[in-house]
Amino acid sequence: VLPEMLELMEIPRVKSYSARLLFRAGLRTPELLASADPSTVEDILSVAYKKSTPRKKKVLALHAKRLVTEARRLLMSRAELLQQQAQYVMDTMAATT
Repeated sequence: VLPEMLELMEIPRVKSYSARLLFRAGLRTPELLASADPSTVEDILSVAYKKSTPRKKKVLALHAKRLVTEARRLLMSRAELLQQQAQYVMDTMAATT
C-alpha cells in the first residue's frame, strides 16, 4: 500500500485492495469518499468482480453505501475532536486571563 492510501484505510471497512481502487479512481481522501455517490463507489469497486450475479451486485451496492457512510462517520468524529480541542484552548485561555 502506498503511503498516500493510508488515510483511506483509516476508514473502517476499507482494505488495501479497495483503497487502491478508490485511489486510482480519484477518491483519494476520506473527504472525497464521503462526498461521493454510493453508485459511483459501486462502479469503482465492481472491477473486482469478473462475473457479476444479482446477489453480488446487491452485496456490492450495500458495501459501497457502507464505505461512504463510514467515511462520513470518520469525518464527523474528526470534527468533534477538533471542536473539543478548540473548546479546551478557549477554556484554557479564559482561565489565564
